[in-house]
Amino acid sequence: MSTARDDRPTRTTGAPARLSWAGVPGVGQLDGGWWPRSTDVAVELEQLLAACPQEQGRVSRVSLCSADWPLPHPTRSVQRGLPVKVGWFSGMERHTVTLGSSAIGARRTLLLVVPEGTTEAQAERDLAAASTPTSQRTTQLLAALA
Repeated sequence: MSTARDDRPTRTTGAPARLSWAGVPGVGQLDGGWWPRSTDVAVELEQLLAACPQEQGRVSRVSLCSADWPLPHPTRSVQRGLPVKVGWFSGMERHTVTLGSSAIGARRTLLLVVPEGTTEAQAERDLAAASTPTSQRTTQLLAALA
């Protein structure tokens, strides 16, 4: 456990989330990629949400594939001190996470989830491919991760 500046223990490791973002969201099939450091989804979600760009707005909900993560599956997380609902779906496309906002007109953000045990070289290739603004390779990337 690391200690926050106010000396309250936190579950985060202090390491930044490993993310890639498309320059123009909504143009390709994916808006970027995320490479978690562990299978502890509670810790990893906190880090993912903390690393989301301010211009994306506040994330109010996250959707994950239940087959991709070991139990327990948390139903809440936080972003900048505010609650975020976490939903788990067995029929969701594997190796993806969807970030949603409650803001009117906001679109959902779809990220590729590179499994935590992936080699660094392969993960970097997957993150780069997922963050290409015109990427149409969703099916190929997901098939490679399966």
